[in-house]
Amino acid sequence: MATLHKLLRGLGTDFVQFFVGTEEPAQTPVFSAGQMQTVEDVHRKYVFLLPKREDLRFEMLMETIGPAETDPEWELHDCDVGGLVLSGGPMRLEIEGQGEWTVKEGDSFYVKANQRHRAMNLGAGALKIITVFDPPRY
Repeated sequence: MATLHKLLRGLGTDFVQFFVGTEEPAQTPVFSAGQMQTVEDVHRKYVFLLPKREDLRFEMLMETIGPAETDPEWELHDCDVGGLVLSGGPMRLEIEGQGEWTVKEGDSFYVKANQRHRAMNLGAGALKIITVFDPPRY
């Protein structure tokens, strides 16, 4: 997923535009589950909780990370990333050059822009997290 994100950024697009299109949704403060877009691979599933809109100041996803991924790709974003472990896990958060931490259900995390990092599910079942990107990556 990290590689696909890099390729899409290089092409001047993002996950939502690539998989769904560029239609601007109605200007409403409520976003139904049926409107949310999903992207997934073998180990991860991403649900985009907010649409791409100029008036929204951050991007929010619900991520599901499977238990079988043993060596996740390092990620590097030009935005800050924060999140909350909703269920499952625990999660191992690694930030290159800083260390690694165990993040349990109910715990939150924050990674500053331009820090290489990765997350791994250490549990036997699915790990669900909410992740926020500020500013949005699109």
